[in-house]
Amino acid sequence: MGSGASVDDFNELAYRYSESTTKPRMICSLDFVAMKISCTRAIPVEKFHALSHRWQDRIHNTIWQVYVDDENPYECNLTLEEATNLQMYLDSYGPGLWLDYVCIDQSSSADKNAQVIDR
Repeated sequence: MGSGASVDDFNELAYRYSESTTKPRMICSLDFVAMKISCTRAIPVEKFHALSHRWQDRIHNTIWQVYVDDENPYECNLTLEEATNLQMYLDSYGPGLWLDYVCIDQSSSADKNAQVIDR
């Protein structure tokens, strides 16, 4: 949420997402052995958590496969620290976590445009 945005503004945004054909992806789980992130295009409910990734050099990272419902998987590069932190957030808050770097296919301009609303 930008400055000046209220909870009602954010709820309105979530509602518009749920009514669109491109619902936001929510992270459900991580599999550290298979390097797999499972997501779903859930409708945001009363409470979910949104995080913004700290953009940095992608030097010491691992390629993770992101699986979303019946869609084709895409790749996401995360460092071990980022993946561990993401798992800690999931452990604390449960499924329903949105992280821009994971939930938006960074290799797809069309996905970036569909997932980011210009306010």
